[in-house]
Amino acid sequence: MGLAEAYNEQILWARHIPSFLAVTDESVQRTLSGDFREGAYRVTGTYTVSLALAEYLALVTPFVLQKIAERPGLGAKLLYAGINVLLLVIIILTRSRLGIVGWLAAHMVWGCIWAYRRWRSDKSDVLGPALAFAIPALALAFGVAMFTVDAIRFRTIGGGSTGFSDQARWEQLDGTWPLVLRNPIGYGTGQSGEVLGFRTPGGQVTVDTYIVTLLLDYGVIGFCLFLGIFGLAVATMLRISLRPRGREIDIAMPVCAALVAYLVVRLVFAQDDNAPLVYMMLGLASAIAFKAKRQDAESAPAPA
Repeated sequence: MGLAEAYNEQILWARHIPSFLAVTDESVQRTLSGDFREGAYRVTGTYTVSLALAEYLALVTPFVLQKIAERPGLGAKLLYAGINVLLLVIIILTRSRLGIVGWLAAHMVWGCIWAYRRWRSDKSDVLGPALAFAIPALALAFGVAMFTVDAIRFRTIGGGSTGFSDQARWEQLDGTWPLVLRNPIGYGTGQSGEVLGFRTPGGQVTVDTYIVTLLLDYGVIGFCLFLGIFGLAVATMLRISLRPRGREIDIAMPVCAALVAYLVVRLVFAQDDNAPLVYMMLGLASAIAFKAKRQDAESAPAPA
């Protein structure tokens, strides 16, 4: 769908909506008309904005990586490797920096866990320790390149044509702190845009980072609870992923990487199109943790 949409440079069904189903709402018309940046079309898929599609593809990435690792046969591995590359291609077609950063974060987290597990399970294997040391080193090198190489910086943290978006996020953060000090318990769900009052040059109220949304909607307590819930889920999935054995590891590894990718994307993206999917992942993480705890109890030696 993404490739077809990029080829046509428009939402695939935009011109095929029956008249009796047409909606004249401005936001709907803006979505159906498509989005362009510097003359290049941005793939949107079934989402309202291209950034949400990019975020979704970043969340899917760890599960594709898990398939590459667990599927037997070279043909199956090559198939899922091709899917992984295709995810990156579509993310690039969304013209979304957050999608690329999320895709990279998913690879780094999942790769580190996989390499460490391989290293621990086979001390004579050189691939595991090599990757365990190489991935953090590559991540560090990439982090330096993000600030020093223009081609990489423009595609990740911003610059060039994205300068307005970057400046808007900083201005929104600057305007958030006085509002938080004025009312630290929050202004209520969905109120961050009106309370902040930041508008695009076209006059549209917008909030571009989830940090602002959390602080203004739910206050300091809600912000801390959000970080605590996701931090606990990531830590628990990481601990289970490093267990020596257990079928739940095959799910815990990609869930851990997906949650980290989600938190990274939340730094620069406020819309919650994918929130239901992520909350289902939190439920899945709870189920995995419960199963692992029960297995530990069953395998524990009986008291004398």
